[in-house]
Amino acid sequence: MLGGMARLPLALLLCLAWFRPAHALVLVDQSASDIMRQADLVVLGTVTAQRSVLVRGAVMTQTLVRVEETLKGRPARQVVVSQLGGRINGVEVDVPGDARLRVGERVVLATYGHPDGLRYLVGMALGVFHVTPGGARQQVDATLVRANGEVVSTPPRALELSTLRVLAKGGRP
Repeated sequence: MLGGMARLPLALLLCLAWFRPAHALVLVDQSASDIMRQADLVVLGTVTAQRSVLVRGAVMTQTLVRVEETLKGRPARQVVVSQLGGRINGVEVDVPGDARLRVGERVVLATYGHPDGLRYLVGMALGVFHVTPGGARQQVDATLVRANGEVVSTPPRALELSTLRVLAKGGRP
């Protein structure tokens, strides 16, 4: 009897090693104007620092952005954006489909203040436009679907920075 019980955990471990969970996320696609409309703060800035912390038992990455221009909302000199996931004590928690922000990169962030006191991205990766000399581009590593369930086959959008400024103020490009 004891021998059978000792083999059970090994069999369970082998099953768990064989059947890994899928790491995929599906996001409902939203237009840039919808994203800007949902945000209470939209900024253009540069990522200056990141740190992973535990917030109520969840691993979070907090990203500090030095604000160059506030496109919507109360003007700010810097913004801290919180995202699920990060690395603490050698343990990494990855959230597929969320934005990847890197120190030194210039970004437009569409964010909202949550009742928990933290600031989050609107629509996860959809709330970030990575700014390059050629414009601003979303980088979404998730399946996008329309509200009716249809899979979106178009690549993430690229917009001029001037267009994002107009959309953040509620205008039409």
